[in-house]
Amino acid sequence: MTHARRVELIEAFSMSRVRKIYNGPLVLTDLGPALKLNQGRILGLRGDLLGSLKFPAYEEMLASERIRALLRDHPDWPLFDGVALSGIEALSFFACALGRKLVVVVPWEFPLHLATIHGEVEIIRADEPRELGYVWKMAQVLRERKNLIPVNQAGSPWALAPVGNRVVQELEILGIRPDATAGVMASGGCMYGIQKKIAEGFSGTETILVECAESSTFDSSLDLRDKEAVKAFAEEKLLGYLDHDPPAFSLSAKDLLFFPLHVDLPNRLWLEFLALTGKVPFDRVVKVSQDAALQVQGRLRKAGFDFGPTTAMALVPAIEGAEQENKTFAAVVYGKGKD
Repeated sequence: MTHARRVELIEAFSMSRVRKIYNGPLVLTDLGPALKLNQGRILGLRGDLLGSLKFPAYEEMLASERIRALLRDHPDWPLFDGVALSGIEALSFFACALGRKLVVVVPWEFPLHLATIHGEVEIIRADEPRELGYVWKMAQVLRERKNLIPVNQAGSPWALAPVGNRVVQELEILGIRPDATAGVMASGGCMYGIQKKIAEGFSGTETILVECAESSTFDSSLDLRDKEAVKAFAEEKLLGYLDHDPPAFSLSAKDLLFFPLHVDLPNRLWLEFLALTGKVPFDRVVKVSQDAALQVQGRLRKAGFDFGPTTAMALVPAIEGAEQENKTFAAVVYGKGKD
């Protein structure tokens, strides 16, 4: 690995360097009444009221020196990224505002009929399913087309750190010190930019990674304090991205409800960071079944909150911690189709 690559990875996943505080709309909702908790508290950061958290994230990415320079030097080049539902809505909004065409790669499983799209967008679907097919297609596009401006959300978890700083500020104003945060992880933006920022702001706050029990990508038995073991895990997983064979079986209809959570391999850039540092951003991994997540989603819908299944999955250990141990949790919540 080159020195430049090492620096790039460390800066991408380093949250302490980001001091900016997001000054846009932000709402924390006590979900306890909706969930009828008998004790404890769950505060939901309402990503659904922002459209999605991809909006402030892409706003930060597009304001970076790298992107501004590329936009200035190449006035006719389209923006480019790999996206799911919330990403295509947010990035197409900003591309339209900039007067730029947008080129995106979407996963093979992408539900195009649910997408909200602004302006001129070229959508390229992966030829093969899951993370491998998605990464293959992105690499192919970048090899064959040199006149694109890669925004690279997968390598920009820092872009949500201003939102994380704002959440810490709001919690301090409210006089609330969370015992723990719980969240799922795909690109890593919420895990690093929000959950890690909360952990930095409140010492002793536990950070929990929630994974789907039926399609987990992280070894929950791994000693997270053993950096060499974490490095070895990451190096082994990275070999999966070198595989030349498509997955042996397709995702089920229930699996697709939890799109865009990864089902085989974690974010490749994050794995490179782990292989380099051996440092994970969470304290433990909790696996939640799809059925348990869908039950929580049903409870929330009865109370008028139409959150997505991945939100419900993250809330399962939060509910258990609140009701069984009287703990205060913070979690990011999304609207349906905005995960």
